Amino acid sequence: MKNQGFKAILRKYVDLLLNLLKLILKGLYLYIKFIYFYLPIKLYELIKKQYREALKREEEEFQKVLTKDEKIEALIEGDLKLFAFKKGKLRESSYHGRLVATNKRVFFYTRSFWGNKGIIEFPYNKISAIAYDNNALVISTGGDKILVENIKKGEPQFFIEKVRNIMQNFL
Repeated sequence: MKNQGFKAILRKYVDLLLNLLKLILKGLYLYIKFIYFYLPIKLYELIKKQYREALKREEEEFQKVLTKDEKIEALIEGDLKLFAFKKGKLRESSYHGRLVATNKRVFFYTRSFWGNKGIIEFPYNKISAIAYDNNALVISTGGDKILVENIKKGEPQFFIEKVRNIMQNFL
């Protein structure tokens, strides 16, 4: 009799442990499902939302720079190197930003870490040549050369085609 009472208690204890183990495994399953499925989807949605907001801010910034009848035709993002002769010496300047081709001009828009904005303009009638060479977009303006390297956004060949087509209207 005592042996059967002990077995009944042991069986209840084992059932309790098995139920506890099931709960732990179910919790672990839900945790893994959350980490590997739900969380990446939410992170993706958050990144997508932030990207859309950044694009909207960028568009608003460009609207402040553009004139009323000016329209963006092409855009690339990268590092600009400007080589210019000043006072008989070759000067080099470097900036990170966006090279923008509009229906009226080409300009490089940069923004510093501190929020300062800078615009370097290249009127179409001053551009003598534009090409893509050694992974850099090269624009020649008289005696000065502009290189855009490390292009992160945009297609250089498309940009060049757009600029060349617009330049023909300025000849």
